[in-house]
Amino acid sequence: MVLCQHHAQQALAIIRRWFTVMGLELNEQKTTVKQARKESFDFLGYTFTMLHSYKTGTRYPGVVPSKKALRRVKDKVRECLKRTNLQPLPDVVATVNHKLRGWANYFRYGSVARTRQNLDDFVYQRMRGFLRRRHQVQTRATRHFSRRYVYEELGVISLKALGGST
Repeated sequence: MVLCQHHAQQALAIIRRWFTVMGLELNEQKTTVKQARKESFDFLGYTFTMLHSYKTGTRYPGVVPSKKALRRVKDKVRECLKRTNLQPLPDVVATVNHKLRGWANYFRYGSVARTRQNLDDFVYQRMRGFLRRRHQVQTRATRHFSRRYVYEELGVISLKALGGST
């Protein structure tokens, strides 16, 4: 990824020459020139885009985890909490925590607070459904398996509580 305000095509040509000298080549299918202030783009699991500041009301360049990265972590959580998982509950929680901590360590930069809150909600809903099925509770089980029970008693990590330090 190369960021420049002017002469992007010339910079790309120079990079192509450097790569050729080193015996490398750019992946032409993935290499594009974008107007970063107008178009978003994904790079290394992040989406670079213009975000809106709720404090000042202005737009600023920022990064958020990409939709693909979110889909992947959700798929991993779903895999851990599928109904055919017969592992003991502490092992299930440890596996989920391992996946979440790894994701949180990589995606700790940028504007991630809202994303972490949404993932916490997702993990809670999936964990509650997993526990409801495992314990054969017929209701939605919000009383049986509250957020406090899932996050404090079972020890599932909260991404929001982790903050920037993981």
